[in-house]
Amino acid sequence: MSRVVLLTHDGVSCALPASQVIGAAARSDAVATLPLFGRDVSASEPRSVLARTPFGERWISCSEARFDWLSPDGIFPVPELLRDVMGLPHVVGLAERAGDVWVWLVDLDRLVVAPVDASS
Repeated sequence: MSRVVLLTHDGVSCALPASQVIGAAARSDAVATLPLFGRDVSASEPRSVLARTPFGERWISCSEARFDWLSPDGIFPVPELLRDVMGLPHVVGLAERAGDVWVWLVDLDRLVVAPVDASS
């Protein structure tokens, strides 16, 4: 099982490795940081999460963020060639949840363009 933070970013359901997420903010201006580890972030209704990227810590706007677990049996990698064609090297796979719900698996360590800071 893999621990992830499930969230919706720009209308797209995603899963980030829990180890890449540092905190969350209840407001979109990302002023008040809430620690994530050891608690359910959905209770705070975060509007952004603080995540580690190759460009340092960045705020990523989101909704519906919460911890969850993904089974290895429901994880399907996206081939590197397809990631290159899509121009999304950080999208490393798809995961099936609850039988018919799919989320993109995102590895922020693979970002090649600095994300826009949600607080600006």
